[in-house]
Amino acid sequence: PVERTVLGNLRLVNDPASATPEDLVAAMRIPNRYVSRDLAAAVALRLNGGATFVEAFAGQDRRTFAQDAQREGAEFLDELAALVDQGCDAAEIVRLLRGPGRLERQFSLQERMSPHDQDQIDVLDRLENEDGKGVSVAELIATIEADADLVREFCDEDGVRLRTIHGAKGSEWTHVILMGCDHGLLPHHNALEPPPTDLGELLRPVDPVTALEEERRLTYVAMTRASDRLDVVFDETCPSQFLSEAGWDPEAAATAGSHQP
Repeated sequence: PVERTVLGNLRLVNDPASATPEDLVAAMRIPNRYVSRDLAAAVALRLNGGATFVEAFAGQDRRTFAQDAQREGAEFLDELAALVDQGCDAAEIVRLLRGPGRLERQFSLQERMSPHDQDQIDVLDRLENEDGKGVSVAELIATIEADADLVREFCDEDGVRLRTIHGAKGSEWTHVILMGCDHGLLPHHNALEPPPTDLGELLRPVDPVTALEEERRLTYVAMTRASDRLDVVFDETCPSQFLSEAGWDPEAAATAGSHQP
């Protein structure tokens, strides 16, 4: 997320001598400055010793295209660090981070922007126009870190894991959402109506009974991945036959809008 990139930049320019490889990698990823973890560690060591960003990056990377990008990024960070020393407020630093060719570069044009892109723009707007107004860079850093702590405290760090049914074999979760339990998807339409075999050796003949049984077995695997709660998503106009076979009444569930055990 863009907060991590902003936070990396803010930490670096607020106190270059305390730079970490993690913050350098985060700060140099948008736009891409080709900074690997190993390179970041070497640069951080120089910064910890009192070097400027330009001095810290000098001679570290032999790739010409990378040197140019890193020098540009280092010069920009030195400029921001000087502004912070002069007492520039956090909102102005965020505004400069968003400048042409910088953070805004990762986003599409407004009319073609994805919902995720718009979310990131909204975050930058909030940091510049609300959270960063009239506060120091150190204070904005504390605000972002406090927000991140709240997320870690109240959200599952594992998040939502996407798996295919085959990929879920052998795993178990307390809550599973099984998508696409529709006739033609589960079981797949090829198991219900095997494709024609007039394409020579490209397609092998399929035994309908065997194919349907394989789909039934896969459905069983999917439904038994949940230890506590299983939610099934289906088109109420064409639910999978396996739902009723499992004792689930799709029609009643769709009408009531509730979950069945």
